[in-house]
Amino acid sequence: MEQINGNSWPLIGGAVMSKLKYNLNDYDFLDLYKNESRPRVRMRFLGMQHKQEGKSFVHIAEILKVTRQAVMEWYQWFSEYGIDGLYDDQRRGRTPFLARGDEEKFLKELDDLQSKNEGGRATAKDIQKMLEEKFSAKYEHDSVYRLLERLNVVWITGRSIHPKADKEAQEEFKKKLPGFNKKKFASTCTFR
Repeated sequence: MEQINGNSWPLIGGAVMSKLKYNLNDYDFLDLYKNESRPRVRMRFLGMQHKQEGKSFVHIAEILKVTRQAVMEWYQWFSEYGIDGLYDDQRRGRTPFLARGDEEKFLKELDDLQSKNEGGRATAKDIQKMLEEKFSAKYEHDSVYRLLERLNVVWITGRSIHPKADKEAQEEFKKKLPGFNKKKFASTCTFR
């Protein structure tokens, strides 16, 4: 503690901490700890519970198996921002290979790719190749599926029709099957 203008201020990282905006005794950290699902935040709540009980930064660090500096930072975050200071900031994550601005164009190209494909459907390899050629975005096979999921593209299709298939010949074949019942067959099978 350091005396400044007759007041005691705890030292944090060698600098004098500003006057506390939030009081530890105003919160039930044990209850917050029990109801928090994120492990890092739970640890910080537990640290503040120990601080509320009057334990030193060193003692809390020993109990929680963290550094003294970490506990002091948590205390500083709490004193400046309250409970919100103990939560992690939103992290941005990795920048996607396909730029956010190109997503609509990609979806149009995907529709074109599917419609040009005769007698089958576009595969992940086809999409992977199209992404690299048209958008200079190099995706791995599994990442293509994650991209489609992120863009809410449902990649479930019906059974493909071979380009040389003769629909009339297939219908004639079905009629000649022994025990073929047209009404029963129509109720069990749906064709699109």
